[in-house]
Amino acid sequence: MHSSCGHFGLIQDRCGAISSAKSTVDAVPVFTKKTPSTRKPNIPDDEAKNFDIVRATQHGLLNRCKEIIESGYDINKPDPQNIYLLHWAAINNKIDLIKYYISKGAAVDPVGGDLRATPLHWATRQGHLSVVVLLMSKGADPCFYDVEGRACLHIAANLGFTAIVAYLIAKGVDVNLRDKNGMTALMWSSYKTLGLDPTKLLITLGASMSIQDDVHRNTPLHWALISRNPTAISILVMRGSPLTIRNSIGCTALNLIHESRSEVWIGMNTLKTVDDKMKPKNILLLKLNEQTISTIIVSVAFYVVGFVLDSHMIYVAKLCCLIIGYLIMYKLNRTYASVSETLPVSVYLATKFWMSVTWIFWILPIISFWCSVGFFITTSLLWYNFMYSWNGNPGYVPNTKNDQYNAIIELAESSGFSPDVFCSTCLIKKPIRSKHCSICNRCIAKFDHHCPWVNNCIGISNHRHFIGYLMSLLVACGFVIFGSIKYLNMANHFNEQTFHYNIFYVIWEVLILDSWVSWIMINAILHSIWVSMLLGCQTYQIVWLGMTTNERINAARYEHFIPHGKGYKSPYNRGKCQNLLDFIQCHCLSSRFLNEKVWFNYCEFDVFTEMELNFSAVKPDLEYV
Repeated sequence: MHSSCGHFGLIQDRCGAISSAKSTVDAVPVFTKKTPSTRKPNIPDDEAKNFDIVRATQHGLLNRCKEIIESGYDINKPDPQNIYLLHWAAINNKIDLIKYYISKGAAVDPVGGDLRATPLHWATRQGHLSVVVLLMSKGADPCFYDVEGRACLHIAANLGFTAIVAYLIAKGVDVNLRDKNGMTALMWSSYKTLGLDPTKLLITLGASMSIQDDVHRNTPLHWALISRNPTAISILVMRGSPLTIRNSIGCTALNLIHESRSEVWIGMNTLKTVDDKMKPKNILLLKLNEQTISTIIVSVAFYVVGFVLDSHMIYVAKLCCLIIGYLIMYKLNRTYASVSETLPVSVYLATKFWMSVTWIFWILPIISFWCSVGFFITTSLLWYNFMYSWNGNPGYVPNTKNDQYNAIIELAESSGFSPDVFCSTCLIKKPIRSKHCSICNRCIAKFDHHCPWVNNCIGISNHRHFIGYLMSLLVACGFVIFGSIKYLNMANHFNEQTFHYNIFYVIWEVLILDSWVSWIMINAILHSIWVSMLLGCQTYQIVWLGMTTNERINAARYEHFIPHGKGYKSPYNRGKCQNLLDFIQCHCLSSRFLNEKVWFNYCEFDVFTEMELNFSAVKPDLEYV
């Protein structure tokens, strides 16, 4: 720890905090759009006719303002405070007046007030997105600096107006634009805003996390730590903000974090992430990815269990070995959190590997040729479908910078950032039936669910392969169960006398006589049970309901889903046969074929018309705009 940093209370002064942490603003609703009021001011006409133009502008009295302007008032004349009419209209969110004044020749960027700011600055300070959009459409300069040396982007980030931050950047303002002290929007957001946004948004749009201000040489993470902003600290650390950059007095963000370890506000997850980043890395483990490590561990554990069961040790020794093995696995999962995250896939890979080994060395010599051919064909199909479900694109909705900017501009200039239409993480318009996956951190077209057994989302592009994976896995497990029974029977482990006893005795006899094959068969049976249930559920949803898993769980949240009995009816249900044909994309058997491209292109249900849903013949190569 750097000795010059001192205690955290001193760090705030020596690192250059320009105001107390108490001045940090609370989180504001993300991507809100303040709609200008259309309600007529409740002011009597006889009173309103005595208002001067400044007061009439503040109250939005359009007719009174027109009367004064038409009588010859200079629209570009400031009031005694050196404030122009457009300033008052902008700060009070009077859209109609702004349009009228500009139509009458009002300057778009007059500089006035104590801060020597433009109307665009005033609108930004109040969070009036509609005014910001209007003024910029008329040529207002978002990069003009006020007397404090800040542009509109810095003000919006400081006050937590995420929608305005997004719109300014989408319209071409540099995301790393500096103020007179070298502070960027991300620094202001990290220092002043307690909410997740606009900090997360700025990082998503490419804001630098390593840039330093000109005065104190602090990074955004320094500023977040100075203001004790746990949300900003967490997102910056999680997104890879550098920990070892020194500021003007030699303090690193890591120094500040270590000095605050005992504080509640710092957050346990943040401390754990920092410790993991600074922990010495094993060179061997660095060469292996997380999935490989997890698969090796589970494969070895699977073999050890079978080996112990098949050994000639006494039962107490076997039990002790299994307990020790469990404790080792538990320790590995606790030590390497990433291993536990990939565990379901590793269990599948290990189980399938040992099933194949068992078939080759135990079952193959005693089974018929054609049965083995069937097993290997099924296994090939299984691996094909699994690899596509595991590593394939599930249907990521494109989110390039241009896609993000176009979506932000379109929504800001039209309906606003409704959470039903706009994804505040990917910064794109969400197609209908899509959903943002918090694990994959992407929006998935026609999202079904995130499956831990393939460690991937299931969406429009890999759903068929996922169903193929389940079907081939079920058949492969059936082959293994049949082959295991055949092997045990030929090895004379089953005889007529055995079946006179109850089922538990039979299981015990099998475990004693050939524990390894029995261990494999038990795993195949367990896999068959859950795969059958999952396949049945998926088939019912796809064919009978015309729903995805996500839609079935969250149907009450979607306005276009129709209450039906105790549940909901999907508006996308086109009948069993047509649902099946649409799912397998078999256009040759249906004149009402619905191409899967529609689930990438329609972002509003109203646009997805009944004719397109029920009657139109959509050709596979048809492009949508």
